[in-house]
Amino acid sequence: NISTTQTIGPSSSTSYVCYKGFTITNSPVVTLKPGLYIIDGEGASAYSFHVSGGAIVNGTSGVTFYFVNNGSFTFSNGATMNLTAPTTSTTSVGINSGILFYQDSGDSAADMFEGGSSGKISGIFYLPAANLTFQNGSAATFSTDLVVGSLTMSGAGQLTPYAPLSGASPLSSPTLVE
Repeated sequence: NISTTQTIGPSSSTSYVCYKGFTITNSPVVTLKPGLYIIDGEGASAYSFHVSGGAIVNGTSGVTFYFVNNGSFTFSNGATMNLTAPTTSTTSVGINSGILFYQDSGDSAADMFEGGSSGKISGIFYLPAANLTFQNGSAATFSTDLVVGSLTMSGAGQLTPYAPLSGASPLSSPTLVE
């Protein structure tokens, strides 16, 4: 649990960190270093990555969140999220250009932006079995492509197509990977 202002994350943009449950509350400003954030949902009573209570999270230098064991996220109660996906891949550790949120296709845990959450989100949401919800006046701007099981929207959140620095989505030229 993080409740004070700090910088966290991997040692380099081509490495990763693992968290079992990750909560940010009580209005800190948390800066995320670039790289891969693996969030383990095993044993989580609710969402394994939860940001609320006026917290501000900045990860604009290329971050990817990978959810395992039914890991999921919720951003609520005045959370401000400024997140940008990486524009280059480091496949040796699982970082793929353009991917901001990745959830295994067998995991159907719900993911949410709710309760006045805001910010600027840029990257692809790959949550193929999950319900993604934007609700309750979310004043965020989402520059994203969505691969989700289902989508629920209400409120003021705005969606625009994801276009990284190259101007084209990585989804425009799909690749089969085993």
